[in-house]
Amino acid sequence: MEYFNECRFYLKVSPSKENTYKKLYGKGTYQDQKIRTLLSKLKRLTEQFLVVQNVLQEDNDFQLKLAQSLRERGLHKHFQKEIAVHNKKLEKGELRDASYLRQRFLNRQEYYQFYSVRRETQQIDMALLIEERDQAYYAELLRLACSQRSYKAFMDDPKRDQQMQVALGFIQEKGWVQQPAIGAYYHTFLALSRPREPEHFYALKEVLFNQADAFSSEELRNLFLLSINYCIKRY
Repeated sequence: MEYFNECRFYLKVSPSKENTYKKLYGKGTYQDQKIRTLLSKLKRLTEQFLVVQNVLQEDNDFQLKLAQSLRERGLHKHFQKEIAVHNKKLEKGELRDASYLRQRFLNRQEYYQFYSVRRETQQIDMALLIEERDQAYYAELLRLACSQRSYKAFMDDPKRDQQMQVALGFIQEKGWVQQPAIGAYYHTFLALSRPREPEHFYALKEVLFNQADAFSSEELRNLFLLSINYCIKRY
């Protein structure tokens, strides 16, 4: 690693395989296959480090993965403790965005997996599990549809248009428009679809001004960009 750091920060060159081999093994005969194998292992370790670092940075993902690992190893008491901690963190937090809906569903799904193995599925409210799955799905569907709608008129496909109209009607029927993660993208999609009808843009503004704390900074940025695109379409 010292040699790599020296090449990067001082010499400003890419490390060669030959010099790397010499640093590791001295003046012995260079073996290309040997150094290739070592570099391949180093690359794999680096990839694993990046994945672990990413998971550790997101506390809810880490807590969920920990609970899942404990369940898969049959450590039931520890699983119940950690999945309860995950649920408590979710509900105590301010975020109510699409990520929250996904994490909430995955939390309940872990409970379902746990009780299924123990043949105690009566402990799980299946109707609630399905509803939370649907909420997470529709929040993500609307988010992606808004992004696509913002950049091109993908509704030229009559079947896709019909599917989205059914989805919008279902969301409205279920009363999910009041949920920040769904309502924000519901109004955004309709605003982008009907730029000459500003009422949905005003509804989106109300969500962003009154419930901004419910969204992560990344999701807020995405919603503001979509709002700017609406303004461009409108004016």
